Amino acid sequence: MGLSLVVGLWVARYLGPARFGMLNNAIAFATLFGAFATLGLESFVIQDVIKSPAKRLSILGTAFYLKLIAGSITYVFAIISIMLLKPGDEDQIDRFLVYLISAGIIFQSLDVIDYYFQSQTKSKYTVWAKTSMFLMLSGAKVVFILLNASVDLFAVVSLLELVLNGVALMYIYQRKENYLSQWKFDKSIAQSLLAQSWPFYLAYIASFIYMKIDQIMIGTMLGDKPAGLFAASTKLYEIPFFIVLIFSSSVFPSLVSFYEKDKVLFYKRYSQITGLYTLIGYGVLIFVLAFGSFLINLLFGKEYVEAFPILSIQIIGMFFLFNAGLRSSYLTITSNQKIIMITAILSAVLNVLLNFFLIPLYKTIGAAIATAVTQFFSLFLLNLLFSKTKEIFNIQLKSLLLFPILKP
Repeated sequence: MGLSLVVGLWVARYLGPARFGMLNNAIAFATLFGAFATLGLESFVIQDVIKSPAKRLSILGTAFYLKLIAGSITYVFAIISIMLLKPGDEDQIDRFLVYLISAGIIFQSLDVIDYYFQSQTKSKYTVWAKTSMFLMLSGAKVVFILLNASVDLFAVVSLLELVLNGVALMYIYQRKENYLSQWKFDKSIAQSLLAQSWPFYLAYIASFIYMKIDQIMIGTMLGDKPAGLFAASTKLYEIPFFIVLIFSSSVFPSLVSFYEKDKVLFYKRYSQITGLYTLIGYGVLIFVLAFGSFLINLLFGKEYVEAFPILSIQIIGMFFLFNAGLRSSYLTITSNQKIIMITAILSAVLNVLLNFFLIPLYKTIGAAIATAVTQFFSLFLLNLLFSKTKEIFNIQLKSLLLFPILKP
């Protein structure tokens, strides 16, 4: 993540807002359509391989063919969509970048090999494969910058990242005396996998729409330079997001243990940790509002100074992610995953509607407002809608007032 940020900043400075926006818009487009090709199968493939090791070849083969078919269909829809959204002669490069990067969706079908390694607790092979490819391609980006390369070569790197990840996984899988030729398609397994995965698939798709639609709508409605400014702001905005993910993952096992043994202690710890996260959120909010302009100028350069107003609004929405840092963990521990799905779908709908109305009025600031409002709605206010989340609404509200931190 650290290397990706450094190289990404260098690429942004080299390309400038317009070309950087063009590239990121294509990546966002490919990522969004790539989400449709996943079919939400990961956890269920892993689970079924563990439960029925004798059927692993059929399970892996069925998942592979399902993802391959979905990836191929999705790629066609990605091409058609970008042709409809950007039909003009001046958009030829934008279309070409989407054609190029989106082709990697098809190679995501080889992620089934990663699922197998996870089921065998051998994820180190996936790490070796993907880290090796990442280091090599990061080096390629640096070389392209030094050679003053065009933007399409950076798109080629994005494509190769997906292609070579798949090739590397396939190579390691076969080195362990496993062979793709042994995989089989089983109709009954396909029906079982799809029946299990569809609720999580809907939530997954909704989450990606929510995460990427603003970048795509800005690129389509406002052009490449505003998209570049928004992408630069988002790169900084996402850093606290990963901090929350890391923190939440680290405390999740302890919360599971508390919930099983002592519900009173569970809610006490949940409240204390939420209060701590919220305090950190206040710190991040104050820091970004005070030094965000300086950071953007330092990291991206003077061409990106207009990104600060975007960031200053986005970070308000990020504050609610800190406040609700344990919400998904709570819903998972208490077996209320359907609430996660409903929340994701409602948030995606709200975000699309807000972007549709606010971007024409306030440009990139409108997209930032849409992000902040959606975060407030989905992570805080929506807790009042479900009886199972009213307790954590009260905890989050008290944490906003720093009650868990201030009381003795």
